[in-house]
Amino acid sequence: ISVDHLCCMAHTRAKFKYAYEISGDEDARYILSLFAQLYAEEDAFKKAGLTPEQIRQARRLPGYLDIIGQLRSKLETLSADGHPPGGELMEKAVRYLGSFWKQLFRYLVDGLYSIDNNIAERNPFPRRGAEELAVLRLAQDGQGLGHVSYRDSDVPDDRCLGNGILQDFLQKNH
Repeated sequence: ISVDHLCCMAHTRAKFKYAYEISGDEDARYILSLFAQLYAEEDAFKKAGLTPEQIRQARRLPGYLDIIGQLRSKLETLSADGHPPGGELMEKAVRYLGSFWKQLFRYLVDGLYSIDNNIAERNPFPRRGAEELAVLRLAQDGQGLGHVSYRDSDVPDDRCLGNGILQDFLQKNH
């Protein structure tokens, strides 16, 4: 079983939003504009009724990747030695984006993954929500047991693997 650890872009965006609202940091405003472009693209995919595979392919098109490239370039500039430090909130947002870059953009590999992937916040039973999502992904893989996807970054994988729905699924299919 492979597990994709995804972080929620909305949490990252919120850090930059606070940095902009509280300190008026122009770099935060620019980063927010890039996030807005990514969200607009994702909304367009949904409105067009694209399949998960079409979404995955659309996320690999130059326009989409250019936005991510601009974000990465700004992150590298803000993280560079010798760059004047921003305010405390901006520094925190930059560190977060840099530390979780890989997990934040892991959604690109699968059209079923959401840019926000924060199902746990909408579910009163977060552990069960992660398990349900994992079972859903297993079923949609079409290859039986081969890929588990957790979108709940607040629940450690080992806790999810030992509980409820996912445990039942694994016992029935092994």
